[in-house]
Amino acid sequence: MKGLADPSAKDGICRACGVRLEHRSDDSRDVITARFEEYRKLTQPTLDYYRALGKLESVDAGRPIDDVTTEIATTVGRIGRTGRAAAR
Repeated sequence: MKGLADPSAKDGICRACGVRLEHRSDDSRDVITARFEEYRKLTQPTLDYYRALGKLESVDAGRPIDDVTTEIATTVGRIGRTGRAAAR
């Protein structure tokens, strides 16, 4: 799973932040895969429901944190003023 802490990092140290990596017994690939599958199974119907009502807002969190924060604040402010999600 790309993007997760790499247990094979040199000397057990995270290459991204330099912190010593520790592994819990439930941090295996199979357990993490099952967690994501359960999340999708239980969450997707809720997302579909609110999307169908036009009440779901999405934010691209893959952008710089300041951009994401600004978009969230703008969206929450707009919903607070109008009581509605954006027309899509």
